[in-house]
Amino acid sequence: MRNVHKFLAIVCGGLFALTGCNPAKPVTVKGTVTFPPSIKVLDTDNVEVRFIPSDPKAPAAIVSYNPKDGSFTTEVFPGKYKVAVKLAPYPGTPDADKRIRALENFTKSFDESATPLQVEVGSELEQSIKIDMVAKSVTKG
Repeated sequence: MRNVHKFLAIVCGGLFALTGCNPAKPVTVKGTVTFPPSIKVLDTDNVEVRFIPSDPKAPAAIVSYNPKDGSFTTEVFPGKYKVAVKLAPYPGTPDADKRIRALENFTKSFDESATPLQVEVGSELEQSIKIDMVAKSVTKG
């Protein structure tokens, strides 16, 4: 019986070491995305908001976006993030090809490699942010 307890202690200790001792838990981030007035987001468009962590070991997050009111919700770990935004018309919709070409420069300005958008997510369990594509800013609150 003693060997079983010793074995379990070693296994549990090993698992703890493998998972690390980071007590951080994911937090809920809710917010809105404001696009320039010249860009109309249709209900059928695919809007992808990504939180790319500055720590390469941390997971990125892709957001669930609601085109009706511009809101989103996601869960991320506390830390610093670049925020990338991609807007793509749904293929096959009227004028999709034309809109893809028209949005190309805008989309490139906010892709993962070029985005000026950054945010630091704190440890509060629920947080609100506003992504303003016109001002190229992310604000809390």
